[in-house]
Amino acid sequence: MKYVTCMVLTGLLVANVAPELPAAEEHAEYEIPMVKPPAKFAALKKLVGKWQADSPPPGQEHGKATVEYSLTSAGTVLVEKLFAGTPHEMISLYHGDGDGIVMTHFCALGNQPRMRLQASDKKNVMHFECDGGTNIRLEKDPHMHSLRMTMGENGKLKHEWTMFAGGKEDHEVILEFTRQTDK
Repeated sequence: MKYVTCMVLTGLLVANVAPELPAAEEHAEYEIPMVKPPAKFAALKKLVGKWQADSPPPGQEHGKATVEYSLTSAGTVLVEKLFAGTPHEMISLYHGDGDGIVMTHFCALGNQPRMRLQASDKKNVMHFECDGGTNIRLEKDPHMHSLRMTMGENGKLKHEWTMFAGGKEDHEVILEFTRQTDK
């Protein structure tokens, strides 16, 4: 009982003594400073929208593979939704990490490889290479180990995913997408 009384009195004291702070939306000086994403992130932001391939998603005979990109977290994270609405739907999140860019791929295999953008002299190619992950033993478990994205001209996008198993390259999944326009 003494504890409850003490807490109530402390709450009343703080409520009467603490200055009332204005709402952040009313005063710009209370805005939280944001960490700016690396310059290369601007190229990823250009992917926002819906894309469609001529081929079906892996493991399916019909339909067309899709990928959708959107921004979240005040534009600092790119969300990739691959094969939306299918049993193989997967999410990847791209974001800054200091001067670099990392991606976590939430795979249909149930693991989450983390990939880091590698240096490249090609402006339209981004190559991500695995540098760890969760729910995964890289030297043994099957996992997506790398992704090469080529942003082509005229609304084209190519994904080249490399699967590893037993600590070495197993196979590649290549998807070629075309940007979809709202009609």
